[in-house]
Amino acid sequence: MLLAALYTCRNQMLGTAPGTPQISAYSQAAPVQETLGRYGDSEFLQVVEGRLPRDAWAVMDELMDTLRVVNPRAYESVIRKLDRI
Repeated sequence: MLLAALYTCRNQMLGTAPGTPQISAYSQAAPVQETLGRYGDSEFLQVVEGRLPRDAWAVMDELMDTLRVVNPRAYESVIRKLDRI
């Protein structure tokens, strides 16, 4: 009985209708994997839109490894910029 009262209070506070299924921290549902949005109009930002961040970061990490070898000054410049944000 007390638990039902607590759920009623929570539903009132959250503005949810009674009987509306709620996602619980204990749910067996698979976690939602968010994709990247549109952050600008460059070709790169258009290509990564809708992709999983982990996939885009893997490509960027490979690019940074290559940049470190072929153009260390550019690599250090990018690292400095990222360190300041």
